[in-house]
Amino acid sequence: MPPRAHTIVDPRFPAELARLRRDRGLSLRQLAAAANYGKSVIHQLETGQTRPAVDVAARLDAALDAGGILAGLVVDAPDGGDRAAYVATHPRRVDLAAVRAFGDVLAGYRRLEDSIGAAAVLPSVRAQLDTIVSLLREADHRVRPGVVDVAAQWAQFAGWLGIAHGDDRTARAWLDHGLQWSTEAGNADLTATVLSFQGHRAEGRGDLPEMIGLSRSARCDPNANTALRAYSAGQEARGLAMAGASPAEVRHMLKRAADLAIEAAETPLPAWGYWYTPPSMPCSRGSCGGTWVTGTRGPMTGRSSC
Repeated sequence: MPPRAHTIVDPRFPAELARLRRDRGLSLRQLAAAANYGKSVIHQLETGQTRPAVDVAARLDAALDAGGILAGLVVDAPDGGDRAAYVATHPRRVDLAAVRAFGDVLAGYRRLEDSIGAAAVLPSVRAQLDTIVSLLREADHRVRPGVVDVAAQWAQFAGWLGIAHGDDRTARAWLDHGLQWSTEAGNADLTATVLSFQGHRAEGRGDLPEMIGLSRSARCDPNANTALRAYSAGQEARGLAMAGASPAEVRHMLKRAADLAIEAAETPLPAWGYWYTPPSMPCSRGSCGGTWVTGTRGPMTGRSSC
């Protein structure tokens, strides 16, 4: 599927439309008349049989005086541009310009997910990844390093979407791909990020030893961005506290995280790592010896030397 612009509909749209209509005391016929649509169209939209276009959502939002609630649930996906669209249908023609275009598309999807959530974005990202994988198969040795690097970024993002949406199979599959591809690309920042996300996934499954080990691996790579390592150290401290480690061990790791965070203030982040910046990475102390709580993400003994 070429990375062209198309509409993404939040899965909550049908129920939200029906709720707003009922809250306003309107029948299907009355709303249809107010928005200048047929009654059957409104019914199909409320039952999910029809996907709304951006202008339809905006018109219904205005008719219901919803203040942007409905309009915000239907958006146009990022447009990959002519070069990326062409290469998607001619994968053997992939070049560095196309690689950059796919990177730009990914940046758009990251912003979009921040606005409308993982569930709405995940199907389109899966389709984009089908294209990326086909490019990897066809790219020659001169272009493959760039393609595999952008593929790793897409895979890491898809893995995060799987975690956020509660789709563990998707999360595992794409994080595994992301780790393989980021390693091939020699992208230490992305490898550390994938390891950290895998640690967060392990936390969700209640596997604290794996969570701690993966977080530690992400933290200990000296070639990785310091902010990424600080985040992973905080996640490791949280895992240690949850696993019942000694207060001294937890405090030691919290101090390591704090030291890395101070050092990270002078370190530029990769563009896709914006969630590691201080405004996106609030930290607080919990009750179990001081647990590091970071954003929306997450028994060993002895102290690490990293």
